Amino acid sequence: MDALLMPSVAILTGFLSIFALVPSALRNPPIDKTTFEKIKVGAKASEVYRIIGAPPGDYPTIQSHGFFHIEILSTKGTQKKWKGDCGMIFLWVDGNDLVINKHFLPPQ
Repeated sequence: MDALLMPSVAILTGFLSIFALVPSALRNPPIDKTTFEKIKVGAKASEVYRIIGAPPGDYPTIQSHGFFHIEILSTKGTQKKWKGDCGMIFLWVDGNDLVINKHFLPPQ
């Protein structure tokens, strides 16, 4: 009976290890200048989420020295914002969920 149980335990342990890595990846998406440059005006918001690897939100893993607290204003669109260790990505999307403007703010 133990011989039959051991492979099942090994497989279950493998699956649990993989699922343990998924939240870690979501906690630290690549919010940096390189990722920002991959985002194109006219892209769908869903494509941007795929490029960044997470929905808008705060994803810092270290205590930063800070950002200048600013709100970048746009007269058009809805603002979406990602904050990470290496900067902040700001996007504005229109009613069709297409990127109409973008801005990157590095940490200070």
